[in-house]
Amino acid sequence: MRFPLTDTLPVAGGGLHNDFQGGSIYWHPSLGAHEVHGAIQDKWFSLSPELKNILGYLVTDEEKTPDQIGRYNHFQGGSIYWHPSLGAHEVHGAVRDKWANMNWEKGPLGYPISDLVNKRQNFQGGYIELYRGTPTSHCNYYETGCDIGISHPPSPQECIRRRIYCERQCKHWDEWTDIYANCMRDCEDLFKICCPSC
Repeated sequence: MRFPLTDTLPVAGGGLHNDFQGGSIYWHPSLGAHEVHGAIQDKWFSLSPELKNILGYLVTDEEKTPDQIGRYNHFQGGSIYWHPSLGAHEVHGAVRDKWANMNWEKGPLGYPISDLVNKRQNFQGGYIELYRGTPTSHCNYYETGCDIGISHPPSPQECIRRRIYCERQCKHWDEWTDIYANCMRDCEDLFKICCPSC
C-alpha cells in the first residue's frame, strides 16, 4: 500500500476508505476492512455506477486463485477475477451463481474473458447466456462449450456435440483427480440442462 494519498473519507452506505500509493482500503461496519489494488482496482473503478452498486462493498482482500495464476476480490454482489493473459473481468448475479456451481475457474469454463454483454458472458471454455424461456418468464441458464450463436433451444445433436467438447476440456487433468471427476460431473449437468429430454 505504501503511503496514504487521502485522509479517511466517507463512502455511500456507511463505509469509509483511504487511498494509498499502491491501492485502497475500504471499511464497512458489518464487513470489516478490505484492500483492493492493481488491475482489479482499476477494473472496479472503471465500472458504471450501476455495476458498482450491484457489486457493493468488498468482502475479501485480493486473493490468489487455487491455480496460483489468477487473482480475485469478492464483493457483496459479485466478483472481479484477473488473469495475466486475460485481464480483469467482473462477474455477478445469476451468471456468477452458475459459474460458481460449475466450480469457478477450475471447472470446464475456466476464467472469464469478457464482462456480461447483451446477457452473455464469455469464458475460456465457452459462455453462459441468460435468456427468457418459454412458456415461463424466469431466466434460464444456458452454457456451451463452443462459442457459436444458435437458436434456443439447441437440438439434441448440438447438445451432444457440446458434451463431447466439454469432456475434452476435462482431459487437461489426470483422470484419477477430483478436479477431473468434478469436471466430468459438470459436463453431465450441462448436458441435462441443454437437453432435458435426451
